[in-house]
Amino acid sequence: MLQKSTIRLGLMMLMLLLLTGCAVKFIYNQLDWLIPWYLDDYVTLDPVQAVQFDAELENYLRWHRTQQLPEYADFLQWVAQASEDGFDRQEVDQIQLRSQAFADILFRRLGPSMVELLQQLTDEQIEEMYVNFAAENAEFREKYIEQKVIKQRYKRAKDIRRFIERWTGPLDDDQRQLIREWSQDYQLMGAEFIQSRVDWQARLKLALQKRDNESEFEAAVLEIFAQRRMGRTDSYWNKFEFNQQLIKQLYLDIDQSLSESQRQRSIGKLNAYAQDFRELAAQ
Repeated sequence: MLQKSTIRLGLMMLMLLLLTGCAVKFIYNQLDWLIPWYLDDYVTLDPVQAVQFDAELENYLRWHRTQQLPEYADFLQWVAQASEDGFDRQEVDQIQLRSQAFADILFRRLGPSMVELLQQLTDEQIEEMYVNFAAENAEFREKYIEQKVIKQRYKRAKDIRRFIERWTGPLDDDQRQLIREWSQDYQLMGAEFIQSRVDWQARLKLALQKRDNESEFEAAVLEIFAQRRMGRTDSYWNKFEFNQQLIKQLYLDIDQSLSESQRQRSIGKLNAYAQDFRELAAQ
């Protein structure tokens, strides 16, 4: 049987690999929007629900492994080839758009799989889930909103440096300075992010109140999963777009500064992960 950790690894790898408008910690936290496959972390399932959950998860993982991992591999191989002579802005734009498309596919695919599972939750289980949501939201606020701005910017810079060094190896002083300068311009958006997350959770709660009406409930759940961006404010999108352009420029600047050994290390790791994904898909 495939393990839930398999898809978590695949999703984390994809999100960490791809150039998006958020810092790495925000990218990682976006995985919480894939909440259904973490459902047993938030709700105590009864034995019948647990069996159904495992069966649905198995089907999803099989789809992810056979249908998505080969596409990830092709994409990473293309990124590696594009990296050989350095990225241009158009290539960075393509990487960002393709990564977003992958995320959208993953999320849309969850909707139909989760309708029946969510419909079977009791009122007590839903209350338990939202207590856990609230605790997690409070932890996020403590880490990303309530801390001093200087500490938040330090963390953003540290996250990005670690992300880049995952592929290039240690950065030199000039490259680290580029990241420090980026972190000073980056528009912190923890408040906007948590608001969109709370709004999504509220929409899900409204949908769950329709469990007794099968057709209405199914339509509401499918809409939530098909339109995962709804509820995000103008402030969210303004900051997101600004940060999107900012991070793209940082990656272009870092890319232009890479030594030959750093570039070859990055290309080698991209190709290695592509090969790993192909082997997983063939199992």
